[in-house]
Amino acid sequence: MLQTVLPPLLLAGGPSTLVLEGGTHNPLAPPFEFVARAFAPLLTRLGARFEPELVRPGFHPAGGGTLRARLAPPERALPLELLERGALRRRVCTLGLALLPDSIAEREWAILTSELELAPAERRQLSFTDSASPGNFLALELEFEHATAVLTALGARGIAGERLARGLAHEARAFLAHTAPVGEHLADQLMLPLALLAGGRYRTRDPSLHARTNAEIVNLFL
Repeated sequence: MLQTVLPPLLLAGGPSTLVLEGGTHNPLAPPFEFVARAFAPLLTRLGARFEPELVRPGFHPAGGGTLRARLAPPERALPLELLERGALRRRVCTLGLALLPDSIAEREWAILTSELELAPAERRQLSFTDSASPGNFLALELEFEHATAVLTALGARGIAGERLARGLAHEARAFLAHTAPVGEHLADQLMLPLALLAGGRYRTRDPSLHARTNAEIVNLFL
């Protein structure tokens, strides 16, 4: 819903404030950490102001989360040029738990330190007590010189924390094995803001069917 209303509001005559309620962490949409740390900074580089804030998390299937976002259209839109990621500057792994024991995060962290050689300083843990239901997520933030990638894994009933952590580690190794600055999901989400604002170009790897379909639809409108 957030990304649906963004395009018209980025072309509006003034700033907006949104308060959305529902699922902030569910398997069929970008989780909050991805939107805030991978998507939002690139909108800023296009000249817009987009400041998302997580008020309360909402996990699948209960939902019940709240997200607040402040945004303003650009005074002067700027094209985006994102062809190289540059050197890796920082890694941060967020372990999010809601109404679940800390032992889950400890088991996940043990796998992540083993698989990705993460250091204690690269760990960030969030414990939520106001969630409508139990929930667990992992978000690995990879900050490069020219872009930040955020890889996420969402827990679900019947999925052990160790399995969740191994899946995230596998995705991280695959992402680091190539040099494109834009990952699979960000690749299709950037197309519409670029088309509506100042354009630009970016490099990704193996565009998904979703991305190729999105490109064809955007071209039909343009």
